[in-house]
Amino acid sequence: MLLLIRPFFLQTRNPKMKIKSLFIKSILVLTSVFMVSAYADDKSCSYPDTIFYCTTKNFKEVTVCDKGNQVTYQFGKIGQKEEIFLTKNKKDVIAEISQGRGYNISAVNVSNGKVTYTLSSGQRDDGSEFSDITVIQGSKILATIKCDINSTINKAGEHNLPEAN
Repeated sequence: MLLLIRPFFLQTRNPKMKIKSLFIKSILVLTSVFMVSAYADDKSCSYPDTIFYCTTKNFKEVTVCDKGNQVTYQFGKIGQKEEIFLTKNKKDVIAEISQGRGYNISAVNVSNGKVTYTLSSGQRDDGSEFSDITVIQGSKILATIKCDINSTINKAGEHNLPEAN
């Protein structure tokens, strides 16, 4: 005895229903693929659009991305859903560029209500390099997270962000 297994979409006896069922299932699959693509495109950031990026020793990453008139801020475990995702008007994200004798610092400030995320990197006057994320509420520093200097991309001065006074 030969046992034939028919695909799930051919298990109806009416040929018109088979075609209709296949068509509807195809539309559903294509719609979900496009929705996933749109979601990924909204949260992805290409190198030219990257304002700031770094990884931490706890396998977390932060990305600040130029999306035209908007800027996105993402923070979380590498390869997982972000813990924090913000979308801000570009005019509300502030760049700070400081240079002096023996030092240079470049920072991006992204605010979310009373909390400001300051992402900075540069070279101190003693020649040492640094990269970190500082979380500030009002005038109180809530946390400073050190970044891997070798993973840091800081292009705060290249994206026409308003500069601090």
